[in-house]
Order: sequence, then C-alpha cells, then structure tokens
Amino acid sequence: MNLERTSIAISVTQDNRVTFKLLDSIRPNHISFSQYLGLAANEYYGNHNKGVSKITDFTNSEMMSTPLYYSEIEIWKKFVTKMPKSDIKKFQVRQQQLNNLINKRVQGILNE
Repeated sequence: MNLERTSIAISVTQDNRVTFKLLDSIRPNHISFSQYLGLAANEYYGNHNKGVSKITDFTNSEMMSTPLYYSEIEIWKKFVTKMPKSDIKKFQVRQQQLNNLINKRVQGILNE
C-alpha cells in the first residue's frame, strides 16, 4: 500500500459495513472519519504488537486473567515471560503482599 499519497479509497463491503458504521457512531464530531480510522488503527497496533498480552493468551483452561494459582509451573513461566514490562512491577508488589499475608498467618499458627 502506498501511503505517501494524500488520498486512499476504501471499499465498504457487506463484511465490513457494520464495523465502519459502529466506528462512525462513536467518532467525535470534530474529527474526520479518515482521522478517526487512523486513531483506531494506531490503537489496534498498540494492542496487538509483539510483547503485548492478548485476550487469546488466556483462553485455555489453565489461564484466566492470571493462571490458576495451582497451575503447573510451566503455565506460570509462560505467563510471566509474556507479561508486559509495565505489569511486572505491579505483579511483584501483589506477590509480596500475598507473601506478607501468608507469613503473618504462619506466625499466628506457630504462636498458638
């Protein structure tokens, strides 16, 4: 596709007509459809480029938004490996919070 031109025609087919109508229905009035289509493409690219987790990464029986707690360690390895860099610190903080809760519980049991 030659994107150096200032105009490019798109084809509205039976397959994509509903999608274009839905996109147009949420487009702000002050933005052209072409500009909004560019914004939608940018958002799509940002959500689907390499390294970004997708909903389909979590559709097997071992995965939910995170793997089941007692899932095989290989599942957890895959989850942590695919986790976006921006989420690793948040995940580590939650893990530390859980460790603190467990440690307090164990101390309570030992002091009984």
